[in-house]
Amino acid sequence: MRKALKREGLPDKVPHGEVMIDDSLVERITGIKISAPDRNSNVYWACNPLSESEFQAHLRAREVLGCDFVVVFPEQGLRVVGRSEDGYQVVEDAWGRVFVLTADSIRVVRYPVERLEDLKGYHFPDVGKFTWENLKLWKNHSPLFVACQIDVGFSRFVDLIGFERLMFWLKDDRKAVRNFAQRFYGFAEEMAQKAIEEGAECVWLANDFAHNKGTFISPQDLWDLDLQFMKELVRSIRRNDFPIVLHACGRVMEVIELLLEVGIDALHALQPAAGNDIFLVKRKYGNKLTLIGNLDLNELLPFGNPWDIDLAVRELVEEIGRGGGYILSSCNSLTAAIPLENALIAHLACEKYGRICGDDSQREVS
Repeated sequence: MRKALKREGLPDKVPHGEVMIDDSLVERITGIKISAPDRNSNVYWACNPLSESEFQAHLRAREVLGCDFVVVFPEQGLRVVGRSEDGYQVVEDAWGRVFVLTADSIRVVRYPVERLEDLKGYHFPDVGKFTWENLKLWKNHSPLFVACQIDVGFSRFVDLIGFERLMFWLKDDRKAVRNFAQRFYGFAEEMAQKAIEEGAECVWLANDFAHNKGTFISPQDLWDLDLQFMKELVRSIRRNDFPIVLHACGRVMEVIELLLEVGIDALHALQPAAGNDIFLVKRKYGNKLTLIGNLDLNELLPFGNPWDIDLAVRELVEEIGRGGGYILSSCNSLTAAIPLENALIAHLACEKYGRICGDDSQREVS
């Protein structure tokens, strides 16, 4: 896995895995009951330590799929602060964000930073209050390569401020937002270094700064208010020679050169439904950037048939995986909407087609 991420020679196969696998899909694969009524599988995975039975179920599911890696999160826990009018839990996270939590969604009812003057005084969470039990569990009790996700940048700013408010503040007091962003990345550096200390083998940054047509703000503004500080974070992580992945949903075609300037090793998602042409990206940047993902979640995985999925995986493995520098996954995570047979065929097809060999496969991509 590291060889693929760092492009250190030719790996023996195309690695594959998922950021998250929905509990209901894990149950269908393993027969182990782990879900609970009204539990949000993704939020639970990202915020809570796994029980022994939950860990065993997720481990078995990944063994069946043949996964090579797992992505974990620093646990923050969620404090229940009430109930909504329709009976759902209202919770507060470590950042001070209060939201209604359902099995399928979250609805924010209070943001931590709701006044412009609070940008300067907001205190980021104490790194010491996060726990790392899942990271240690997977590192010590599984053969999988363990990456730790740290949410950063534009999408984290939206979590703390709210989208519309952030847009207005970028116009009203750009300097204050920029200073807030710089302070945030100081916190993110502490989190990344702690993840490394706790045993992470890769830092997996996540920053959803784009929609299906392009970035939410101009590429120039994205650099000024976000990516230039991410570059400093990446530089600090690089001192440990750790692989660095960036997950970014939406259309990223117009900012890939900026992401190369940031210094990441690999880019995850590359949603085809957002107009990301992974074949073009491979031709232009395949000797500089490892590509992860691109299996479509809009149509192919939830609604396609095993034949179509097998063909899609074969094309990705043979074309994008040629010469290394590709890791197969969905363009986000395996959701409850995906039929069991489709999840299985996607990853087992990678095992079938993903052995890399031959002189032609080792040619450098120009």
